[in-house]
Amino acid sequence: MSLLEIGGKYLDAWDRKDLKGIAGYLHPQVSFKGPMMTAKGKEKVVMIFEKTLPMLNSLKIKTKFLGDRQTIFTYDFNCIDPIGLCRCAELMNYEDGQIIGIELFFDARPFEKYFHSPSEKT
Repeated sequence: MSLLEIGGKYLDAWDRKDLKGIAGYLHPQVSFKGPMMTAKGKEKVVMIFEKTLPMLNSLKIKTKFLGDRQTIFTYDFNCIDPIGLCRCAELMNYEDGQIIGIELFFDARPFEKYFHSPSEKT
């Protein structure tokens, strides 16, 4: 399977809200870096993703690029209100056919509305 196929199937698992499917593409030593948090190790990264999934309505891939052992995908991450549409770029690095590094780029300001909403329960 090509790196673009692996990355695409990983993002498809996000669109299906399939946490087990998402985790299946991650290397045990995966690292995650985003505008709001970072994590190292599959267990910690999956915990972050598990908390993120309830915010997602759908994910639509817009573009994809292949580099040397890495891909970049841009996509629309359509979230529940009050977040709405979040345009993302995700850089993924690969090792042994799995994603070992993720760097996610997006405007985090709309998520502040969600986390500071009176209806949000922590």
